[in-house]
Amino acid sequence: MNCFRISALVALFVFSSAKANALVDFGVKGGLTNTRYSLFGDTSSETSFGSGYTVGMSLDIGALGLGFETGLYYARRSPILSVAGVESTYQIDSLEIPLLFRQRFAGLIQTGVGLLYRRMVNPIALNTYGFEANFDHETVGLRRNDMALLVQLGLRMPLALIALTAELRGFIGLNDLSTEQSWVSSHSVGGDVLFGVVF
Repeated sequence: MNCFRISALVALFVFSSAKANALVDFGVKGGLTNTRYSLFGDTSSETSFGSGYTVGMSLDIGALGLGFETGLYYARRSPILSVAGVESTYQIDSLEIPLLFRQRFAGLIQTGVGLLYRRMVNPIALNTYGFEANFDHETVGLRRNDMALLVQLGLRMPLALIALTAELRGFIGLNDLSTEQSWVSSHSVGGDVLFGVVF
C-alpha cells in the first residue's frame, strides 16, 4: 500500500470518528505557493524559488483549542533550475494531503505542525526561454511521491455562520526526490499563503 493510500485512509478514519462527535469544520482554501528544490552534490546547477497556486478542501476536527486538520489540495508548484546559465521553470502538478496537529489560542490564532504528503500528477511542463515541453517524471529525474515536515501559523475570524481564515505554511521535504546519480540528492522546500472560508 503506497503513501497516498495510507494518508487518505488516515484522513478518512479521523473524519469518520469525528463526524459522530459533531466536531467537524469544513473549509475551502486557496492561495499562492513558493517552492524550490534544493540540490546537494551537484555543483553545476542552481535552484531558486518559483511561484504557483494551490486550491482545495480542508477538514478540521477539535475541541478545547486542540485539534487535527487534513484535507485534499491540488497544487501547481513552479521551482526554477539554472544549468550552465540556462534558466528553466518546472510546472509540477500534485495532489496534497496535509496531516496537521494544531492548537488554537483565544479562538483566533492557530499554530500547527505535522506532515505534508504530495503525489505528483500529470506530465511535468518544462519552460525554457518561452519554449515549453512536457516530460514524464522519470525523464526529468524526480520521484512522484514526497513527504515533508509541515508547520502552520494562521488567523481565524469567526462570523455569524462561517469563519474566514488566513495562514502561512512552510515545509521541508524529508525524501530524496532525485532518481539521478547517488551523489545528487534533491529535497523540496517552500511556503504557501492560504485564504479560506470555514463552515
